[in-house]
Amino acid sequence: MKLSKRILYFVEYAAIRSTLWLIRVSPTRPTVHFVETLGSICYRVMGKKRRVAIDNILATGIADTPEAAQRIARASFRHFGAMLIEALKAEDQILENNWRDSVDVVIPDDTMALLNDPKQGIIVVTAHFGSWEVAAQCLSFFKPVVAIARNMANPYADELIQNRKKSHRFRIMPKYGPFGTRLFKPLEDGHILGILSDQHPRSGGMVLNFLGRPAATHKSPARLHLMTGAPVCFAYCVRLGPMRYRFQCSNVIRREATDDHDADQRFILETLTACMEKVIKETPEQYLWAHRRWRVPPTESNPVTPKA
Repeated sequence: MKLSKRILYFVEYAAIRSTLWLIRVSPTRPTVHFVETLGSICYRVMGKKRRVAIDNILATGIADTPEAAQRIARASFRHFGAMLIEALKAEDQILENNWRDSVDVVIPDDTMALLNDPKQGIIVVTAHFGSWEVAAQCLSFFKPVVAIARNMANPYADELIQNRKKSHRFRIMPKYGPFGTRLFKPLEDGHILGILSDQHPRSGGMVLNFLGRPAATHKSPARLHLMTGAPVCFAYCVRLGPMRYRFQCSNVIRREATDDHDADQRFILETLTACMEKVIKETPEQYLWAHRRWRVPPTESNPVTPKA
């Protein structure tokens, strides 16, 4: 590593460490209010992201007018800032001995039985919705969580974040790498493998209708389930107020493998997508709309679903 890059990485690391300390010692409500205001400012100045968010909201029929789409998009920007701050605060405030004081829990009996079984690995799929970091923390109170995510380019900052996660039985596995035993191991150990599956895959996705529009969708949850037999569920954590949440899981999703691998994968992915669509429609202000999710053009085989 060049000396100049090493110095830059160290400066970034020092800035991140200082920011984490400042957030940790600052009172929650004023800090959240500040970053929500900052989110409103970002909404105004980040023109490209703002346009992507508004276009996505209108194209999916979540809002019928530009004014309604603008309101949802602005709320999404504000929510994202609050979510980041509260995720950091939650690491110190929402702990195994008190988390149910801050989190309402809605988990079906079949899923709860698996979460309470220390030998059963589970594939848990979520989206960039609500407070996904807090959702992972809630899951870690049942059993260790291994989340698939992209590592930070700065190795010093990446190690800092990794060490913070490990203290909560939560570690990050690199997103890009060979599909194989590195993903099987957490499931064999009875852990939770967490997957954020609502972004456009670089390659190899399956095209499904998502919120009425064709979108390439990650196959990983379906492939892992069919190859390992580990059950799948969808989970999310919706923000109810400052440091208040509802953590919810779907019923267990299973599919016996057949000779039609495409149909098997499609069943699992469409079931997960339906869960995702439901929570986004209920609380669209808490979804990350600024991502270019819909990059697949409508065709005769992948038509746009007309608005109801």
